[in-house]
This record gives sequence, structure tokens and C-alpha cells, in this order.
Amino acid sequence: LPTEAQWAYAARGPQSLRYPWGEKWEEEKKHSFFRSVTSGSGDWTAPAGSFPTDKSWCGAMDMGGNAAEWCADWYKEDYYAESPRRNPTGPAEGDRRVVRGGTLHYSRYPYTQSMGGHVCRSAGRDWNYPDHTGGIYGFRISMSGP
Repeated sequence: LPTEAQWAYAARGPQSLRYPWGEKWEEEKKHSFFRSVTSGSGDWTAPAGSFPTDKSWCGAMDMGGNAAEWCADWYKEDYYAESPRRNPTGPAEGDRRVVRGGTLHYSRYPYTQSMGGHVCRSAGRDWNYPDHTGGIYGFRISMSGP
């Protein structure tokens, strides 16, 4: 799994974009519950890359919708107040892992629909317990460069 910092850089890039595709919220860019129902694609996640406009600056697909993604870091709410400025790797231990990115689930319920793109921002972060299973979480494999 990527660290939270690696995930965020892939989503935001050197310009710290608000959303993986740019600065403006555009519902049609990501895979949301509303879009899956109205398009007839179903109520669950879609194959990776099914929404080609949900692409970040470096070509990473599905970072604003479809499934939120687990990161390697343990979650601590105020970690960034004390973390190294460059390449933080998260707390050494914890009971919850960081989850990043939007998910179609966030648009399914009325209380999240009113939030618009807030929950799908590249800077948005959440957490869950590592043994949690469910259709709204996925993962992204990362590897170090040469």
C-alpha cells in the first residue's frame, strides 16, 4: 500500500490540486452512487478506469470516486501537526488505518449529498479498522522508482 503522503501526492501533485482532476468540483468526473444508478451501471464499484475523467495529474485513475483506498499509515487525527515535513510515514502504531479518496458510498445518503465534493477532495482523509470489510474500500498498489 502507498503511504498516505504518496497517495496524496499522486492525487494532488506538485500544485496541491483540490480534486484529482483540478480545482473545480465536477460530479460527473467520479463514480458516485447517483451516477451509477442513473447510468444503469449498478450500485457498486466499477472496474478500475471505468471513469476516464477521474484521473489525477500523473494519470492515477479513480482517486476521486469509486472506492476509497487504504493507506499503509496508522491513523492519528493530529499527526500532521507533529510529523516530518517531507515524506511522513505516519505514526508507528495504532488501531485504525488511514483511508483516502472518494467513494461512491459518500454520495449515496442525503447527509453526504449535501456535502458535495467535500468528501472527495484530494486532501480529504478518513480512517477505519484494518479488519473492516465492505464494498466501499479498495486498495492501490505502489512501488518505489529506480
